[in-house]
Amino acid sequence: PGSPQSIQMLEGAGQPDYFDVAKPVAGQAAAPPAVIIPTATPPPPPLALLPWSAARAHAEQIVKMLTLKECQSLLSGDPLSNTRTPGYYTGNTAPIARLGIPALKMQDASSGFRPVQPGENATVTEFPALLALSSSWDPTLVEKVATAIAREFRGKGANVLLGPGVNVNRVAKGGRNFEYISGDDPYLGSVLSTAYIKAVQSQNVMAVVKHYAFNEQETNRNFESSQVDQRAQWELYLQPFEAAVAAGVGAVMCSYNRYNGTYACESKELLLRDLKGKLGFQGFVMSDWGAVHSTAAIQRGLDMELPKAQFFSTDNLEAPEWTKVNKTKDNKTIVTHGPPKYSAAVRDAATRILTSMYHLRLDAHPGCDPPCLSERLTNQRTKEHRELAKEAAEQSIVLLKNEGLLPLSPQRIGTLAILGVAANASDTSAMGRWPWPGSPYAGGGSSHVTTGVGQVITPLEAIKRKAEDLGIKVVVYTEENDVGKAMKAVQDVDAAIIVGATTSMEGQDRKSLDLDDGVDQLIWAVCSVKPTVLLMQIPGPVLMPWRHRPA
Repeated sequence: PGSPQSIQMLEGAGQPDYFDVAKPVAGQAAAPPAVIIPTATPPPPPLALLPWSAARAHAEQIVKMLTLKECQSLLSGDPLSNTRTPGYYTGNTAPIARLGIPALKMQDASSGFRPVQPGENATVTEFPALLALSSSWDPTLVEKVATAIAREFRGKGANVLLGPGVNVNRVAKGGRNFEYISGDDPYLGSVLSTAYIKAVQSQNVMAVVKHYAFNEQETNRNFESSQVDQRAQWELYLQPFEAAVAAGVGAVMCSYNRYNGTYACESKELLLRDLKGKLGFQGFVMSDWGAVHSTAAIQRGLDMELPKAQFFSTDNLEAPEWTKVNKTKDNKTIVTHGPPKYSAAVRDAATRILTSMYHLRLDAHPGCDPPCLSERLTNQRTKEHRELAKEAAEQSIVLLKNEGLLPLSPQRIGTLAILGVAANASDTSAMGRWPWPGSPYAGGGSSHVTTGVGQVITPLEAIKRKAEDLGIKVVVYTEENDVGKAMKAVQDVDAAIIVGATTSMEGQDRKSLDLDDGVDQLIWAVCSVKPTVLLMQIPGPVLMPWRHRPA
């Protein structure tokens, strides 16, 4: 995603395969020696979902057979969750073999299976970000993409997809706006999130709608309090979540922020009153990673702590309702304890988790128990999925303006300049470190899917290839956005293409709404002397002070 935005800027040229992993790309580092990857074996055909009522009834029967410790084991992640230990996932729960309860194997995220282990890059498809998909306004396309992503998850051994993100973009600089399928329209988000969730779960992969709720900014996300009144809450922010519940989503992820002063993951109003009460949500609530602040959250609507037990440890969950200390006549101390304080809440949470498992039929196709070493190394990227990713990227392109310059043709254009640092940008791969920065191709953070080192087709490479096919001469200046050097480069050309970009990432909001690298000055200067096309690769809104200048 990103490079396909040059599609149809040149008339009649053959379209390169933007996702062809075998082709070396000029100007980028060569790919490392290939890892021997097992051929992917298709998973079993998906099963029809079990009705919620039947799933709940079965869960209630199984919970009666569980010990309290077994119930507790369902309520938090395995200690190896999110450690990048080979064969484990971003989140894992332990199976309970004696009752056929499968492990939950949770992986990021909405735009594809995030590769984080050695040898895993280039084994999955980098699909367009959800904000790009929302720009297609096409539920059928969203359904096709979500189905393909879910199949790759199953092939990698995962059975829980940590997405879709559906928050309504109300902070223009929001660092994760690119992740959210709603854009700034709750109705659009409702329609498209429904298509996404139903498609994912049709493959017996559990979808997790996030981030509930009012997590509209990344800067200070662990501390800020979103102050929201009831009318704004229901008319704007919660509509996509309401649609997700109606679509049968298996789990909801609560967010880091506070809601009207209380942390979202322990807000009785958000979780019990609104989600499980008014909306009638039948699945379970999991925390965002590290978003739990007390054991009491189990009584306030949270069902699972991730990535591992801190507040939901066995010791904490077995705390007694009361403790009395008495002295006997001979001065001996007698300590008596009441029943476990959280036992009812623990069993209710376990019932909800099992209900979602059975609804999705995860027990019928349990797959591997971690470590899933061979599954993680399978190559799930197929030609069909690459073509679908390309189609989705094409449909996400928004043409803001064209006064007749596009499509470029050799009858009118003999020499073309390609300008802008972003035209030849590389993707980022930050395996094993955080924060994971964004690139012009994918936003940074837990949803970043890498295509593979040296395997991104840049806008420069794609446009040059098309131009050469048409016999158009190309002049390139992409080393920096120096206005003086750019003006020399365009002196004898018939038209110019400037590529501008900005990036964003999880954990912090963008510092400004400007394009990066000072490209605005380049745009002003070149547009004043040559017919100019501007290609922007952006994760959300940008300022366009020159918007009337490009042709």
